[in-house]
Amino acid sequence: MKTILNKNQKITRRRTLGKETVVVEISHNDSCGNGHNTFHITADLMVGRRLESCGCIHTEVVKFFPELEPHIKWHGCSTDGPLYYLENTMYHAKYIPKDNGKRYFYLENSLIKIVERAEMAQMIDKYGDNAVFKPYDDPMAKKPNLENARSSAIWPEATLEDLVSKERLLARLPALMVEFQEAVESLGLIY
Repeated sequence: MKTILNKNQKITRRRTLGKETVVVEISHNDSCGNGHNTFHITADLMVGRRLESCGCIHTEVVKFFPELEPHIKWHGCSTDGPLYYLENTMYHAKYIPKDNGKRYFYLENSLIKIVERAEMAQMIDKYGDNAVFKPYDDPMAKKPNLENARSSAIWPEATLEDLVSKERLLARLPALMVEFQEAVESLGLIY
């Protein structure tokens, strides 16, 4: 897909409901000069003349501009694809067990190192009863976060199996990018 690099392509819309005003900015440009256009929807929420909140306040954007809801999912997507498409998606979908097959190894109440279970027998042979092992709590331990993985992949109906499969993610990327181009152009922006 061909794209035309833009440095300052944006649309600004303003809408007021009661005392609140939202000024939304929709951009698809290469304002940071990294060689690809990136799509963003950001906004300022004003209460009277006071700035109440700003940035990626997508709930407020949708409240004031419901017609933009289908475009929110593209926030942060560039002409190269969603931001860290594989890395972010697969990280959020990944399960990392708490002990991860490791143990803390102590000698005389001093932590020596973290060992794999396979190494434990060697440590016992070498240090005998002085070798003490305690459960290892992996600081990276986590359960899959399906909502975040689906958001990173821009694939709301994806299964966990889809989201951990590099092949499935890459297979759908070309069609996803066609959909992205259509969304950008539907707003009157140049892809």
